[in-house]
Amino acid sequence: MKGSRKTRAAVYGRESKGKTKSVTDQITAGLAAIAEQSWQHVGSYDDGTSASRHARKTRPGWDRLRADLVSGAIDVVIVWETARGDRNLTTWVELLELCRTHGVRLHVVSDERTYDPRRARDYKDLANSGVDASYETDRLSERVKRGHAASAVAGRPNGAVPYGFVRRYDPTTRDPIQEEHPDEAPVVREIIGRVADGHPVKRVADDLNGRQVPTRYGGPWLFSTVRRIAQNPAYIGRRRHNGGHETYPALWPGIVDEETFWAAQRIFQARHGVGWRSARAEHLMTGIGTCTVCGSGYAGRFDARRGGRRRYGCRRGCGYVDGAEYEELILAYVLGRLARQDVYRKLRRAGEGADREVAAARGEAGRLRVRLEEARSSAASPDGISYATLAVQERELGTQIADAERRAELAGLPPAVRALAGAGDALPQLWADMPLAARRDVIRDLVTVTVAPVGQGHKVPVAGRVSIEWKGTS
Repeated sequence: MKGSRKTRAAVYGRESKGKTKSVTDQITAGLAAIAEQSWQHVGSYDDGTSASRHARKTRPGWDRLRADLVSGAIDVVIVWETARGDRNLTTWVELLELCRTHGVRLHVVSDERTYDPRRARDYKDLANSGVDASYETDRLSERVKRGHAASAVAGRPNGAVPYGFVRRYDPTTRDPIQEEHPDEAPVVREIIGRVADGHPVKRVADDLNGRQVPTRYGGPWLFSTVRRIAQNPAYIGRRRHNGGHETYPALWPGIVDEETFWAAQRIFQARHGVGWRSARAEHLMTGIGTCTVCGSGYAGRFDARRGGRRRYGCRRGCGYVDGAEYEELILAYVLGRLARQDVYRKLRRAGEGADREVAAARGEAGRLRVRLEEARSSAASPDGISYATLAVQERELGTQIADAERRAELAGLPPAVRALAGAGDALPQLWADMPLAARRDVIRDLVTVTVAPVGQGHKVPVAGRVSIEWKGTS
């Protein structure tokens, strides 16, 4: 019988961002209530995270409490206030149902009252308290989101200071002012410029480490760090919002010009999906030409049995070609086409059309952002649209903005192709000066190559086995 032993009490405390009691204070107050009631303390459950449904961290203390309630190990749960139980209404109701089902009471220290969820009046009071706590959380969340959105639209800097910038504060208004870092900004320009020119990200990182260019915190340059810098629109004076799905004109000046930045983004997109082995290939034509029999790529390697000569072989063993002849054939075709004036004119017209497409897409994204901000302003007005309507418009307009920005990123000819088109007599030298990865991008963008294997003992010239199809604008 329960009356033959002490009431088993457990204390639950969780963190709040407000200026209320800390978790330690909540546990201490719960222990004091246990002593005052002469109950038996059977456990404390400490969650140093928010109980709001907007919180993103897991709450192991809460999970343990639920398990012990189901097991029958607890007679009464002690919380500081109902909001300390849970501001997620669904979870709060789950707690009340667990307590009611298993005959567990709920003691709220701030109310100086012990509730029995099996009693209709107590259950109603606790449920109403949960509704109030959930409402306050939602109201606060909406206010915070509106504040973040307004800050993003205004272009104010926020969060950690990106590499390449320094941040100071206006002595009068205390508004943040973001400016170029004298030592880091040139590194940002180099990174984005080299990526735009076709240099692989890993090679850029290795070069920075080899030259002992310092990072902000003293560690080595990593592939992920260089890529993150090269893809950050903060360097063209754009403020990211909503996980990067939206960007707005920022109050700080850009470090690189937009043409260079978007050229780098097109490089990333062009290499996306080709596979890391192909992206880091050491031979010009690896992974570009395909076998006519099995469809596999031809990969380059040095054959030690033939004096270290370079060969390209089908990955499934259907055949191989001499590396030097194969590359010479492809280069003669590609560079020959690029040197032609009619091809140059068509590439130039395509580039101009792509530039117009980029401008149109960015203009559309700007107009959609204006509409989104007008909707947010309307929702903040007493006579404006409802928050439900705003949520729908934010979702729809946000998707349209992301689509427009993506079209702007992908539009246009590959930067390396533009650099070569119309180069005239300078074309061979420009080609020789290009990084291997950029040369591979040009070939991949302009031609489709297939290689037909031959039977053993048969000798067929490489030119008779390789088919080249031009897919450039001509």
